[in-house]
Amino acid sequence: TQHAHFWTLPELPVALLRYMLFFFFSPLLCFGMIFRYRIGLIVAQGPYEGAAAACAKIAAGWFGRRVILIIENHGDFEESLFMQRRVILRRFYRAVMTVVARFALHYADLLRAVSNTTRQQLERWRPGCHVFQFVAWTDIDPFFAAGQSRKKIFSPAILYAGVLIPRKGVIHL
Repeated sequence: TQHAHFWTLPELPVALLRYMLFFFFSPLLCFGMIFRYRIGLIVAQGPYEGAAAACAKIAAGWFGRRVILIIENHGDFEESLFMQRRVILRRFYRAVMTVVARFALHYADLLRAVSNTTRQQLERWRPGCHVFQFVAWTDIDPFFAAGQSRKKIFSPAILYAGVLIPRKGVIHL
């Protein structure tokens, strides 16, 4: 309804195959969209997604097309995979993730973070690059209004939609 186009990749049964599909197919898809839809700005939700966008940005540059790349950080991209899953080739994954994140962040024109911690992580990885901090996908005004209210207007029940890992602190709610 708002002129959005969605391209989804098939969910392959093995994680390694999904990663390979993403990293080999997504840059081609992004590159094609840059020219088909005259895209000049790509926003990636994290450094790993940003690597695919960086490849497309570089290739578009070879054809004279300037593309701005913004990479967001919604969480601890260095550790969250290892907190959420048991990873068999842990050292290998970590080494590949480091190379991919370094590559992506090198080609980012602007960085966006959702918290002080994610901002500091981006600043460590890419010193000198401007980091814009924002609250992700949240209309913060209702929270301010609720905080100013003296009446109890909410139920004690909380609905949490997300991955439960100790680092998120959900148990402290």
